[in-house]
Amino acid sequence: MVFVNKTELVAEIAARTGLRKSQVWQTLNSFCEVATERLRAGEDVAVPPLGKFRYVVRAARRGRNPQTGETIEIPEQATVRFLPSSALKGRVN
Repeated sequence: MVFVNKTELVAEIAARTGLRKSQVWQTLNSFCEVATERLRAGEDVAVPPLGKFRYVVRAARRGRNPQTGETIEIPEQATVRFLPSSALKGRVN
């Protein structure tokens, strides 16, 4: 599996838009800050036509330690999920 890192993403966006890399870098960082703040507030962040970032709280549950087989309590945990839009799914498949 190949991943695109942030530097490569910024370079590609700059090449496609004609903006300076510093402008793209600042815009991408601002988006990340705003999205993080909104998600911390419990709001979803929609990015059409990509999809939606959703704040989710996983309920506490019981699990097993795979090394010992012992039952353990897993506490409630907040996380972020990405739900791709149908438009993105259609373009990727």
